[in-house]
Amino acid sequence: MNLRVTAEKDLGLTLESPDDWGLPVTLRSPDGEMQSYTVVLSADDISFASSDNSVNSTSSDFRDYLIAEDDVLEFSGSIVNTGTYTVTSITENKILVTESVVTESAGSTIKVINQNMPLNGQVMYDTIEQNTDNGMEELVHKPVVTVRRASLSRVPLQTEKNQWLVSIPLTPSPTATLQPYIMDRPSESGESIGFIRLYLSKPVQSS
Repeated sequence: MNLRVTAEKDLGLTLESPDDWGLPVTLRSPDGEMQSYTVVLSADDISFASSDNSVNSTSSDFRDYLIAEDDVLEFSGSIVNTGTYTVTSITENKILVTESVVTESAGSTIKVINQNMPLNGQVMYDTIEQNTDNGMEELVHKPVVTVRRASLSRVPLQTEKNQWLVSIPLTPSPTATLQPYIMDRPSESGESIGFIRLYLSKPVQSS
């Protein structure tokens, strides 16, 4: 695993894990599509075994991807096992599922979606800006959300300013009420390590 891939994986686990910095975030695209995890894992070393209804990997540690028992996983890219499966147990390189699978060797690039996992990201609630009237720096409430690109089915574009709704917790708590904001703009950098920052402007007032 090269340095870029390792860095993206480590940052992803930190940003998205509720045990670290991860907070629930919802994104709604201009066409009304709600964003959720679409690719938790993408690898070409995943195989399926009908003998024990298992999904196996020779190098990926499934536990690193926050997969747990009773999660519903959606697999795509498989020749004969594309579909949804319920996890009954998970170890480092093996996932047992309730549904029947067909034996399939590794080789195809398999994408795994965890339908039980909400979209998480890092939320910075305030930023420092310079007051244009007096030249002094001041703390202003302009949240910035960082999410993993691979976790989005659609990535916000520079041309879509003020067209996305991004909801974040009112306070830094995973159980806090979500407040929708208008996305002012996405970041222009971060693609090389698989992340995007969303700069939010004014909150949306409920009617």
